[in-house]
Amino acid sequence: MPAKGDKADYRPMPADFPKLFVELGWGGVGAALFAHRRSVTRWLEQAGAEDLRQKRREFLEQRYAETGRRVPGAKPGRSRAARYVLGLTSQRGT
Repeated sequence: MPAKGDKADYRPMPADFPKLFVELGWGGVGAALFAHRRSVTRWLEQAGAEDLRQKRREFLEQRYAETGRRVPGAKPGRSRAARYVLGLTSQRGT
């Protein structure tokens, strides 16, 4: 821990961060690298955030196409909270 008034250096971005981000996503890469979200945010900006997000999206689309599951965020219908408010909690996807 730095002495009072001294600044600590930021943790450098791991060499495999871009690959891990594409495969694990936001929360997964933080947990795998034992990193705070601020560090993950900084590394994401250093590695090219837009490019990595696009690669992550393509990775998910390919993975879900192989397994036959939907891509997260592309859910049709109302959200779970909206269904609860409307009293439709027993129905899924409507």
